[in-house]
Amino acid sequence: MASLTMSAMAVKPTVATPLASKKSAFAGRGVAAVAPKTATGGRASLQVLAASQKEMRDRISSVNSTKKITEAMKLVAAAKVRRAQDAVINARPFSESLVKVLFAINTRLAGEDVDVPLCDVRPVKTVLLLVCTGDRGLCGGVNNFIIKK
Repeated sequence: MASLTMSAMAVKPTVATPLASKKSAFAGRGVAAVAPKTATGGRASLQVLAASQKEMRDRISSVNSTKKITEAMKLVAAAKVRRAQDAVINARPFSESLVKVLFAINTRLAGEDVDVPLCDVRPVKTVLLLVCTGDRGLCGGVNNFIIKK
């Protein structure tokens, strides 16, 4: 398993990647991050080469800040989902009464001799699926799930 080092000594990467030659986003010396491939083709843990303690502290605080933002986004998303679920539950009585009214109209029209094309029972030839996905926030996983279904 790869280790994290904060000394001036460099840890040799097991597999050289183009990522190893890039400069750090932090000021000062270059920091190379290498993610070597494992035998199964997956990624092993990240190795940091020749990073100063200040750079490491800055990086840790940056990651913690990103973590806090992500947690806040999750809470906002959960509140929005809860609000949407409440709206669906509150709309149920309306949809149930709408179904009753439409069913009553259909049974009355079926008993009379009126030619209404919407009341005819026809075989299904084609089906149209309308898929709606989101385009805001961290919704990539949700979009992939919806499209796969």
